[in-house]
Amino acid sequence: MGVKDLGPMTASSISILVPASAYLFALLILGKAPTEMEVIGSAITLTGVLISQLRA
Repeated sequence: MGVKDLGPMTASSISILVPASAYLFALLILGKAPTEMEVIGSAITLTGVLISQLRA
């Protein structure tokens, strides 16, 4: 339904953000800080999403 309502580009971008947002919620809710590698991975993911949205 998400692809139908939002389109494939937006739906795939949102699904890519799930791991990055999981780190944020783990920090806010559980008080578990992400490791350095998790922060780097999230930054790469968010950069990729931003680039894909700018090209659309």
